[in-house]
Amino acid sequence: MGIAQGCNYCKNQQEIGEIDTDNFDEVLKAKKLFELKIKHTKEISILSNNSMADIVSQVNSTANNINLSPEITSKKPEKGFKTELIRFNNGDTYQGYFNEKNQKDGYGEYIKANGFIYKGLWKDDKIGDYGVLIDPNGNYFKGHFINGQANGEGEMIIQNKIKCIGNFNNNLPNKKVKLFNYMDSSMYEGDMINGKKEGKGILKFKDGTVYEGEFINDKYEGKGKLTFKNGCIYEGNFSNNFIDGKGKYKYLDGKEYNGDFHLGLKHGFGRLSWDDNKYFEGYWINNKQHGEGQFYLNGKILKGVFRYGKMIMKVDQ
Repeated sequence: MGIAQGCNYCKNQQEIGEIDTDNFDEVLKAKKLFELKIKHTKEISILSNNSMADIVSQVNSTANNINLSPEITSKKPEKGFKTELIRFNNGDTYQGYFNEKNQKDGYGEYIKANGFIYKGLWKDDKIGDYGVLIDPNGNYFKGHFINGQANGEGEMIIQNKIKCIGNFNNNLPNKKVKLFNYMDSSMYEGDMINGKKEGKGILKFKDGTVYEGEFINDKYEGKGKLTFKNGCIYEGNFSNNFIDGKGKYKYLDGKEYNGDFHLGLKHGFGRLSWDDNKYFEGYWINNKQHGEGQFYLNGKILKGVFRYGKMIMKVDQ
């Protein structure tokens, strides 16, 4: 039963109409909003101006066919030589340049017996500044290396399902990155620290849901804006992936709630407006009017005490 139907004193029911609070706030239910939305600790995706088809095509490219620029493949040591394929006793192979000390130097391609492949620059027998490292499952990193680890600008693909383009630190996305998750077609662009969303960013989902705001430890945390797939919009505070704190929620039909939220529900003090001449202002608990409040109806004020969405007492002005 709507709150207007439960008001024994309201003589303006026809002006208000039936108000079904549950239906209004269905999209605010915490489980529907977040549990299926934010499980992306290791999601890697890309957000760009390219079409989804173009991005998927990139993600599905075969790692072994990655090409490096002629500037990389032609690099050689000042003194040294290029060799044909060399087979080592452990089953590894190498083809590329050596320096005068007989160390891998310049461009070379190394294939380990266990299936790992490195194509790129070497320095004094160690992986150098730039190249591509491919594992037996087709996962790869292409970009800059320091001490054999991904460090600096580059791109990474994991199992042809997740892709990251941006900055890396010790093999993890770090600072500014662009992400695409092929498994659920989610797209992210923003800040990351040690492989987790941290700072500001934009996260888009295939169904049209978009979150733009602050992240901490891969979760919605702080100020943000959430646009739902049905077009409703929330702007305000988030905590641990939930709408929580002060905020404003706009409905498709023009209604607007401005006030307190807790765990995705109206909870605390707030105002629900139908238009400039009709609103309810007062206290809420779990999406229901609860406590003191008042209706403002075309210049008339009706004050009362509410219990879980129903007026139980009229308060004289």
